[in-house]
Amino acid sequence: MGGINMEKKPEINRAKTWQVAFFSFNNTASNTNLAMMSFFMVFTQNILGIAAVLVGGIATGMRIFDAVTDPIVGTLIDRTDGKFGKYRPYMVIGSFLMNVAMICIFFCPQEMGRAAKLLYIILFYAVYVLGYTCQTCVTKGGQTALTSAPEQRPLFSIFDGIASSLVNAGLSLFLTTILAPRYEGGLLNPAVWKSVVLIAVVLQIVFTTLAVIGIKDKDHTEYFGFGDGKVTKLSFKEILNP
Repeated sequence: MGGINMEKKPEINRAKTWQVAFFSFNNTASNTNLAMMSFFMVFTQNILGIAAVLVGGIATGMRIFDAVTDPIVGTLIDRTDGKFGKYRPYMVIGSFLMNVAMICIFFCPQEMGRAAKLLYIILFYAVYVLGYTCQTCVTKGGQTALTSAPEQRPLFSIFDGIASSLVNAGLSLFLTTILAPRYEGGLLNPAVWKSVVLIAVVLQIVFTTLAVIGIKDKDHTEYFGFGDGKVTKLSFKEILNP
């Protein structure tokens, strides 16, 4: 009598609710930067005096640059498995790059010539995009490591949706109705932008820190598989040609 071949089902990886909530703030962190950068065109035109057509060209060019950096950073994350895990290094690096870039952009020296300002803005916008890619590429992959329980996946969207909505609405409301009226010239005063970008950076760092804490216990090799404990590594060529 032949034996019954019973394949062992992979054990479901579950996270604590607070871990899911905290890690969801990784996306909230990048959305905080995104909310701040939504004022990019207003700032560069009204404060730096850069023509709208040039600002639009920068934004378009950076979208193309973002499409290039996505597979590169994705490949790097796929090949990372060190002392500090796979995801946390890119969360921290991404946060650092974005925050430095935003501060440099909104603190752009007024005495610079227009050509110099243009090159300065392009450089730090590129740094911002690279940081944004690092942090956002972690969002989906990190969820897989954190939990494989289907019922826990919707919690990411719930927690992030609430936090991101509050940040997006709150930052814009604070800037236009509370902060700007305190300064002579309102939104045309460079000091307004310097103040609000520092507030955004603090918020971003807080959200990133909570996200790092949330995934810390699951950012280890045994959780990087896809339900079977095996880690599948992709080459850069395979990512470009799925």
